[in-house]
Amino acid sequence: MKGYAAQGTGAWATGGNLNQARSQGGNNASGGSASIGLVSGGNKYSPGISYNNTEQYNGTSWTEVNELNSTRGYSTGAGTLTAALVVSGTMAPSPGPAGPRANVESFDGTNWTEVNDVNVGRTQGAGAGTQTAAIFVGGEGGSPWNDYKDATELWDGSSWTEVSDLNDGRTLLGGGGLSTSAIVAGGHPGSGNTANTETWDGTSWTEVSNLNTSREGPNVAANSNTAALAFGGRLGPPGNTAVTESWNGTSWTEVADLSNARYNGTSAGSSTSAWLAGGSPGTPNATEEWTVPFVTKTIGTD
Repeated sequence: MKGYAAQGTGAWATGGNLNQARSQGGNNASGGSASIGLVSGGNKYSPGISYNNTEQYNGTSWTEVNELNSTRGYSTGAGTLTAALVVSGTMAPSPGPAGPRANVESFDGTNWTEVNDVNVGRTQGAGAGTQTAAIFVGGEGGSPWNDYKDATELWDGSSWTEVSDLNDGRTLLGGGGLSTSAIVAGGHPGSGNTANTETWDGTSWTEVSNLNTSREGPNVAANSNTAALAFGGRLGPPGNTAVTESWNGTSWTEVADLSNARYNGTSAGSSTSAWLAGGSPGTPNATEEWTVPFVTKTIGTD
């Protein structure tokens, strides 16, 4: 008999709870797995409070580590558990006392260090990539506050450079991948929400097939623009969604739902191994882990 390994059906499982319930924290969005993670900063809505504390995940529990230098939520991020960035954001209640922050912090696994600012400070954008090669796109800010951005900036480890814009400016979009191969999906373009998806090839954005479920505030986990997972989000009003969709480079397919419908959580990982922590409503502390197992199938005879 001969055997081969094939991907099975993905599913969400319960993980360890955050120590600090929150939404809209910075994340490590360059891939990784369901067993490691980093959440930094974030917000609590009632009352409006922002945090600077950071937690690391080992697949079982979250541990508090050194705090950000600048308290903020509505931020995004890139990198890994021990080499991360937190980018832009603001303080609750939105838009915060000083509007969008442009400042960026870098994490070495122990301490946060201020590095060069983005060119356009904004909140609720999407980030992806690594600590030394990242992308920051979309969001809102400026005057008036509800100025929905199409701006894209690339980080080379030293400075941010403005490059080609999104085709559709929006805030509350989900994103993942690398600075040379990224994907964004969903968001709020100024009226309602959108199912729009765009992929980045390192030079420009291309509109591709839409999500099946239009939403704002989804999370996206991806290692490139050809394989991604979009989960959660707000339909609103009314209500949030638990819908999860898988991207194969051409189209989105609905797969197993989250256990808890929510939006604006913090997440990282890939299309086959990801996690989601926190989110709204109620800024829960719950973590869920997504895995797609490999199964061995037997065929034929020797």
